[in-house]
Amino acid sequence: MVKLTIKWTGEAIDQKKDILAYWFYCNKSLSFRSKLEKEIIAELKFVAQNPSIKKQLTIDTYYLRVREYWLLNSLIPNTLLVEAMLDARQDPNNLTNQP
Repeated sequence: MVKLTIKWTGEAIDQKKDILAYWFYCNKSLSFRSKLEKEIIAELKFVAQNPSIKKQLTIDTYYLRVREYWLLNSLIPNTLLVEAMLDARQDPNNLTNQP
């Protein structure tokens, strides 16, 4: 069984920070933010240990859904690279390359 290393791109880290900051701002509490972060980590670890169960989005991009968020990732040798973290409730037409 292959276990992959999990790495995040800078853009994905920024998106995750923005999402977690949003939940802290809305709830004025760290509880949901912490739960969401733990779920993300658990799901990524599970896929890293079982890479054959990934869901394919395009030829080289896979996704993982955690609550209402999509983690877009790709497989490079021995690494699960998280490229983006998106809110699945967004309008798909607004998901172009934004600064």
